Amino acid sequence: MARRAAIRASDEDRELIADRLRQATGEGRLLAGELEERLEVAFTARTVGQLAALVSDLPGPGRGRGLPIWARATLGLAGAVGVMAAAAMAALLFSLIAGVSAALVVLDRVILGKGGRRDRRGGHPRDHATRALRQPEPRTSVPRGGRALLP
Repeated sequence: MARRAAIRASDEDRELIADRLRQATGEGRLLAGELEERLEVAFTARTVGQLAALVSDLPGPGRGRGLPIWARATLGLAGAVGVMAAAAMAALLFSLIAGVSAALVVLDRVILGKGGRRDRRGGHPRDHATRALRQPEPRTSVPRGGRALLP
């Protein structure tokens, strides 16, 4: 089997190399004069090895297209700050909800007294005021430990 560099180049191979050279010029890796020289060689090259020599000092396809290192670092820092901001907002929301809940409990105890508990008379404390205003009902039951009184 023949070595890869000795394989004859196709028109498509030449166009791909020409595109990489143009891209490298657009990125500032080659000057316009260098581009012209390399394009002449690319379109007259007969083997894949001759084409590979034209781009051997350039980054491979896809490697030069990413963001520069400073931009990747900035994006990483921005992501970390965003996560910290989201955590801070969640903590703030939690403390706000906890504070409002605590205030409602204190307010309930102050207004209702005795912690809002029912006293031994039964019912809710706010109902005792209305009970006191009602007329007492006549007793018809037998007194505790006694006999029923007959009329």
